[in-house]
Amino acid sequence: MALGICHGSNSSERRRLNVIAFIWSPDSATMRAWQPRVAHRWIGVGSVSMVIMTNHGSEQRWPEHLGIVDTESGSRIATACLQRILEPGRRVLATEPEATTSLLLFSGFLARAHVLHTSGQAATDADNPVVSFTLLRAQAENAAGILYAKDHPKRRGGFLGSQPYVRIGSITNYAEESTRFGGFKGIYRQLSEFAHPGPKGMLVSSRIAEDNAIAWNSIAPFRTERDRMCAYAWIVELAEASRHLLFELAVEIDLLAAPSE
Repeated sequence: MALGICHGSNSSERRRLNVIAFIWSPDSATMRAWQPRVAHRWIGVGSVSMVIMTNHGSEQRWPEHLGIVDTESGSRIATACLQRILEPGRRVLATEPEATTSLLLFSGFLARAHVLHTSGQAATDADNPVVSFTLLRAQAENAAGILYAKDHPKRRGGFLGSQPYVRIGSITNYAEESTRFGGFKGIYRQLSEFAHPGPKGMLVSSRIAEDNAIAWNSIAPFRTERDRMCAYAWIVELAEASRHLLFELAVEIDLLAAPSE
């Protein structure tokens, strides 16, 4: 169950709130039950980006190019993408590998990719942007971890406890600088803004409602259908990135043979 309050305000208070979006005066406000009936505007925060950069630095329509035209298609495509994540695992298990540290490393990344994908989609299906974006951020970090482990063989023990811990900053900085993960920097920073207790994460639950009132809900929905579509698109793209990186890691640590030219 979500908690909800609504503080009424006059026009002068609303003008102040447009400048100082974090504060409203409860002195003159009345509290009442609130059920949204019309489209509302977020206070002081913008929506997530609707455009991604391709490898060539050009913009393209997103997320429509993924086949996501509404939230229903986004959920359907995200569900199907789970099989893309599991494909490298099935290929590795088909070889009947021995229980080695290499298998532990691979299976750990695969398990995280699986549960973060399904949990992130569940949160998006439930119309919960705070949980959705927080889990998407964790999924992005997991994909970045796969890339780091693949390219740093001497640091792999840090993921399993046999060497000093690999700090998340080292992992994400490497992903940001890598040409293999061209869109990581922009996506990760936007997701972090929602996952951390900053303006976007803190104000996602507050909106200016009808009658110049401030509406608050402890479990706020996505601002627009398109923002929710973007969350599904990130789920899909991170699933595809995880799949490719898991295959590459499996080859690098000798769980799979390198593909023939």
